[in-house]
Amino acid sequence: MITQAALERAFKALESAAVAGERCPCTVGPNAMRAIGPGYVGALARAGRIRVEISSRNWRRVTLLTGPHAGKSTAPNPDQKARPYQIIDTGGPRRVGNGAA
Repeated sequence: MITQAALERAFKALESAAVAGERCPCTVGPNAMRAIGPGYVGALARAGRIRVEISSRNWRRVTLLTGPHAGKSTAPNPDQKARPYQIIDTGGPRRVGNGAA
């Protein structure tokens, strides 16, 4: 079960990355940020606190929708031709562009 305190820690980690213009922190794998467990990003998106764009090579760009830094985003995909193929927001995940079903 994801607690409100855990979601708050995850949001703060994403907020820090967005303010610094850094890449979105990993949620799984050897470089995973412990504050952001599996399911936390989706839960924050469904709650309307963030919007997630996923593009080539699983690059995630998170835009903050609430808080003092609303509107700030983590680093964009370094491939300037990359376009999001999936967006996660209050409506849940959905395919867009070339990845749309």
